[in-house]
Amino acid sequence: MAKVGNIVIYRPKDGHESDLLELVKKHWPAARKAGLTTDDPARVWRATDKRTGRVSILERFFWADADSSSRAHHTPAVQAVWGPMDAVLEDMTILVIEEVAGHPPAKKSRAKTAAAPKRAKSAAKPKPAKKKAAASKPRAKPRRKAKPAKPLAKRRAISAAGARSAPPGRRAPSARGRGRRATRTTRKGTRRR
Repeated sequence: MAKVGNIVIYRPKDGHESDLLELVKKHWPAARKAGLTTDDPARVWRATDKRTGRVSILERFFWADADSSSRAHHTPAVQAVWGPMDAVLEDMTILVIEEVAGHPPAKKSRAKTAAAPKRAKSAAKPKPAKKKAAASKPRAKPRRKAKPAKPLAKRRAISAAGARSAPPGRRAPSARGRGRRATRTTRKGTRRR
């Protein structure tokens, strides 16, 4: 007896979504109690169509075998759930599902053998203590990168007379010296002090 997977798409009538959801939640327990489904609990989702905004209820469960769905039609407990669904249900689609081999790859099960010892839990193994940083050693400051040399014209400003030179980054004093403010050349341009 192989289990048979089903996905049922329930489309409720307008305003009856919560009523239908309550009935769908009762469906699997009633079928399980009658021995018609597997022990795997049903999964229920609410889905919304992106284009129309219509809400559907999806239920995935597994019948115990291929004959279980036809026996459900003659089981009073299941009929007690299916009967009231007619009043709140607009449409229903029943899909029989089969797993596609290799997509996604199946998880490998770990078979327990008598020869294989059980692994101890990580709590039994003490964790190594973290090393504390030595407080007595001061950290060395990172070295600064050397700035590239400025062109000769920016390093020295020669006055019109050529007699005096200014220190790097400063303008040479003018011959008159008075009415001009001293300026400083920076990477962003010239600014007054």
